[in-house]
Amino acid sequence: KRRAKDAKPEELAEFREKTGVPVDAKGYDIERPSHIAEAEFKSETMTAALGKFSEAMHGIGLNKAQFKGVMDTYWSMQAAALEQNVVADKAFTAASETALRKEWPGAEYDRNKIAANMAAKEFFGPEMGDAMRIETKSGRFLLDHPIIVKAFAKIGKEMGEDRLGPTLTQDDI
Repeated sequence: KRRAKDAKPEELAEFREKTGVPVDAKGYDIERPSHIAEAEFKSETMTAALGKFSEAMHGIGLNKAQFKGVMDTYWSMQAAALEQNVVADKAFTAASETALRKEWPGAEYDRNKIAANMAAKEFFGPEMGDAMRIETKSGRFLLDHPIIVKAFAKIGKEMGEDRLGPTLTQDDI
């Protein structure tokens, strides 16, 4: 019984061709899954990662059908993890709101949320969309965390009352 390590390079190439292994790693067809935006899929980071992965899979001799199966499995696992993260984000936001409503009963919650949103928009300006996507180490959105909401509410109220402190003069700098 011959082993692959004993095969001549041309024999190995012929075997790989017959079994559907592409000539090189660029021969694998990688389709963009629906849960990844086209810009992200074509990004330098994603292209490099998929290139390294393709090289590794080519190195162990996966044929095109096997490679597609591996990618399909990975993409579906990734999509499921992303969906679980969305569910967890919504649960965290709801729990945060519940905690704040308990601390700020009735109309106080609405007033404080308005103040918090006003302050956050003032501080982050045109970068508010990016700020809303900042996550804590546990993967929850920072601006949904009750501690941050309370801090921005306090800042927002002081902004509304014009009490953020004295204006600095040149001598203060």
